[in-house]
Amino acid sequence: MTKKPLSKPNAMIDIPFGEGYDHAEGITQFTTLSGKPSILVVYDSLDPKRLIGTHDILADVFEV
Repeated sequence: MTKKPLSKPNAMIDIPFGEGYDHAEGITQFTTLSGKPSILVVYDSLDPKRLIGTHDILADVFEV
């Protein structure tokens, strides 16, 4: 079987971002508790709405 290079990968989803905040910093494959393939996205320059208390943050999970 011949493998194709990933020189032109297909876009799967659009990851939302904010002006001056919520820029995707880390993305990894993830499987939800129900077994659905997904990606987990964490951000730098967080929107304050993502903070829970002083140390916890909300990340996004997108099904693919």
